[in-house]
Amino acid sequence: MQNIDNDENNCPLIGFLTESVCGLYQSNIWLGISDTAKQNNYGLICYAGGSLNASSWDPFEPQRNAIYNLVDIHRLQGLIISGSLGSFITVQEFETFYSKFNTIPVVSIGPEISSVPTVLFDNHSGMRQLISHLVMVHERKRIAFIRGPEGNEEAELRLKIFCDVLRSYNLEISADLIVPGDFSREAGVKAVEFLVDTSKVHFDAVVAANDYMALGALKAFQDRHISVPDDVLVVGFDDIEECAFAMPSLTTIRQPMYEMGVKAAELLFDKIENKKVPKTVLVSAALEVRQSCGCFRFGETATSDTQKIEKFSLKNLPGYLHHEIVRELEPMRSRTSGIISNEEIREFVESFFMELDGKANGSFSNAIRQFAWRTASASEDAAGFLRVVALLRSIALIHFSDVIPYHIDELLQDASLCIVDAAARVQAHRRMESEHKGIRLRDAGMAIASAFDLKQLLDVIRNELVALGINNLWLSLYRNPMLSLREYSCILIMSNGSRVINEPINFEKCKIAPDGSIPLCTPGSFLVVPLFFRNEQIGFMTLLVDECRDGLVYETLRQHISSALKGALLMKKVQEQSLALESANHQLQKLRDAEHAYLEAIKHELELGREIQGSFLPREIPKVNGWEIQFAFSPAREVSGDFYDFFTLPNGHIALVIADVSGKDVSAALFMALIRTLIRSLSEMQHKGETNALTTIATTNKYLINHHYGNNGRYMYATLFMAILDPASGVISYINAGHNHPAIIDAHGTIRQWIAPSGPAVGIIPNATFEQRKLGFDPGDMMFLYTDGVTDARNSEGTMFSKAKLAEIISSPFSSASEIVRKVEGAVTEHCEGLAPHDDITMLVLRRDT
Repeated sequence: MQNIDNDENNCPLIGFLTESVCGLYQSNIWLGISDTAKQNNYGLICYAGGSLNASSWDPFEPQRNAIYNLVDIHRLQGLIISGSLGSFITVQEFETFYSKFNTIPVVSIGPEISSVPTVLFDNHSGMRQLISHLVMVHERKRIAFIRGPEGNEEAELRLKIFCDVLRSYNLEISADLIVPGDFSREAGVKAVEFLVDTSKVHFDAVVAANDYMALGALKAFQDRHISVPDDVLVVGFDDIEECAFAMPSLTTIRQPMYEMGVKAAELLFDKIENKKVPKTVLVSAALEVRQSCGCFRFGETATSDTQKIEKFSLKNLPGYLHHEIVRELEPMRSRTSGIISNEEIREFVESFFMELDGKANGSFSNAIRQFAWRTASASEDAAGFLRVVALLRSIALIHFSDVIPYHIDELLQDASLCIVDAAARVQAHRRMESEHKGIRLRDAGMAIASAFDLKQLLDVIRNELVALGINNLWLSLYRNPMLSLREYSCILIMSNGSRVINEPINFEKCKIAPDGSIPLCTPGSFLVVPLFFRNEQIGFMTLLVDECRDGLVYETLRQHISSALKGALLMKKVQEQSLALESANHQLQKLRDAEHAYLEAIKHELELGREIQGSFLPREIPKVNGWEIQFAFSPAREVSGDFYDFFTLPNGHIALVIADVSGKDVSAALFMALIRTLIRSLSEMQHKGETNALTTIATTNKYLINHHYGNNGRYMYATLFMAILDPASGVISYINAGHNHPAIIDAHGTIRQWIAPSGPAVGIIPNATFEQRKLGFDPGDMMFLYTDGVTDARNSEGTMFSKAKLAEIISSPFSSASEIVRKVEGAVTEHCEGLAPHDDITMLVLRRDT
C-alpha cells in the first residue's frame, strides 16, 4: 500500500464533483473523465455529493453535501465541477461554492462561471433544431414549454432560447404556455395537469427543458387518453437512456455526455500544464428524431438523407459516409471506448462501394455483421445504427439513378435484418444480465440489511461487494457527527477482496482514507459516496472503480449500507447501554443491600431506643382519691419527641407534664429524655428545699440554654405544660411554656376556658419569665391536655383535623376521663382514613369526680 499523499512514486490526482453517478447524464460524464484521466496517467477521485443545499425530489439530498468537505486542494492537481450541482441554487451561490477551490485549476461542465474554463453543451443549436423541427416539419404553432427551476442558469438559458426561436418564426409567446418545473418527472406530470385540467389552454406540442419532465408529461397524457403524437407532440432534451424505449420513443436533443467528460478532462490537463485554454468549449448537439414528434424513423429520414447526399459528387460520397458513421457511433463511446476504429470504418465504406461497383467479395456482409454485433453490444439504442443502412440506401439510389438492383436491395435488407436481430439478441441478453444484476443487488441488500451486529455487518459487506466485482473499499464513520464532520474512524478496509484491518483507524481533515492505505502507484479511479440516514450523518465510503462501472450499483449499495450501519450502530448503542444498565443495576443492588443492612441496623437501634424511651414514660396511673387521670400516646415514628409524665410529690401533690420537642428523630427523643429527667429531678430537689416545684421550668430553660443551645448547629426546644395538683383543695398551679392551649371543660360539657401560654417554650430565650397561675376545679370539671399531633392530623386530601373539630368533640358531657380520650382517639383515626400519623399524638386528661 502506498500513501495517498502525492510523492514521486504516486500518480497525480484530479477531482470531480457531481451529485451522483447513477443517472445516465452524470455517469457518462464520470466515465468520460475517468477514462481520459487514466489515459493521461492521472488518478481520479469522484465525490458524488448531491445537489447543493436543496433538491425537489429528495428532501434529504443536502445530507450528501457533507463529502464536499473531504475535497483536499493540497492533494489534487485540479478539479472538475459538474454544473448540475447548482440546479437548485442561484448563480451567485454557485460561484461562492466554486471560490472554495480557486487555489487549484478548476474546470466547469456548465453552467458558465466567470474566471473558470467551462465545457458547455450547445443549448442554442440544440433548442433551435428541436423547435425548428416542430415548426418546419410538423407545422406546430402553439407550443407549450415546461421550464427548469427558476434561478438555475441552464434552465433560464433554455427558456430564453425557446422564446428567441419562437420569435424568429413569428410565433406567439404565451405566458399561459410556459409552465414551471424543476427537472423532475413529477414536474412533467404537474405541467400536464395545469395545461389540460386547470388552464385548459389550446396547444399542439410540448417541449420540456429535460427528458425527465418530458417522460412525466408523456405518462400524464397517456393517463388522460390523449394520444402522443396523434393529439399532441412531446419532445425532450438530453437523450437519457429511457428515451429510446419509451412508448412512443421520445424525440429529444442528445447531449454527448461522455464526450463532455473527455473534453473537461483534457481542458483541465491543459490548464494544469499552464497551456493557454479557451474560456468555453462547446460540444455540439444532435437532434434524435423518434416517434413522439410524429416522425417514423425510416420514412422521412430516407428522403431527408437523399436530399443531403444529392449535394455531394460521387467521389465525395465515401468521405461523407465515413463522417456519418463516426457521428452515429459517437454516443456508444460511453459504454465501450474505441468500439470501432477509423480504419475499420474506412474498410466498411470501401467494401460497400465495391458492392455498388460490382466488385463483390463478401467483405461488406462480414463487415455489417461485425458492426451490428459490436454496436449492439455497446449501445442501448443499437437499432439507431439502422440510420446507416438508410443512408446506404440513399447513396445506392443516387449511384443507380433511383433504381436499385435486386441484389443490392437484398443486401441492404439483409443488413437491416442483421442489425435488428443483433439488437434484439443483445437486448435480451442485457435484460437477463440486468435481471441477474438486480437479483445480486437485491440479495446483497437483504444480506446487508439482515446484519445488525457491526462486526458481522462488516464481514457481510466485504462478501457481497466481492460478489459484485468490487474488491477495494475504505469505509469510515464520523467519530462524533453531532459536533464535527472532520474527525473519522475507518472501520473497514478491503484490498483485492481481503479485509486489511481488524481495529478501527482514526484520521481527520479532508482525507478520504487513513494515510498509507490507498495505492496510487498506478492511475486509479476512486469514488467517494456519503453514508447517512435521513437527517443523520454516518460517514462515507471510498471505492476503487475497476471491474464494476455501473453507478447505479454503487448508489444502491450506498443506500443499503447506510441503513444497515444505522441499525448496527443503534444496536451497538443499545448493547452498550444495556451493559451500562446491567452494571448500574449491579451497583445499585449492592447499594440496596448495604442500605438494607444499614436500615436494619438503624431499625434495631431505634427499636432499642423506643424500648429505652418507653421505660421513661409512666405506665401506671397514680390513684388519687376523688380524681381520675387518663392518657393516650401514639408515636409517629419509632422514637418520639412528645412525652407525658405524672408523679407524686412527697407532700402528696400530683405533678402532671405534657411536652412536644422540636424534631421527629432520635435527637428529639434524647432531648425529651433530658427534659423529663431535669423536671423530675429538679422538682424533687425544689420540694425538699421547700420551693415550688414549678420553678423547675425556669431552671430547666437555663440549663438547656447554657449547655445545649446551638450544639452541633442544632437549636432544639420544647413546648411544655406543667401543673401541680392539690387533690384536697381541688386547685392546680401551672405554667404553660408555649404549649397548645389545654381545655377546661365543666360537668355539663361546656368548654369553660382555653389555657393560654404563660411563658415561652423552653430552650429558646435566656432568662425567660415563666408566670405561675392557679385554677380551681369544681366536681365534674376536666382538663384536656394534647400535643399538636391531634389538631394537625391529616386525611388523604391533606385536610387537618383542626382545633375547631376537637372543640366540637370535647364539648359534650363525659362520665369519665377514659371516655373523652376514646372519643377523641376514634375521631382522629376516622379522619386519617387509615393513614399513618405524620406526627406524634399525645393526650393527657385530669378529671375531678362528681
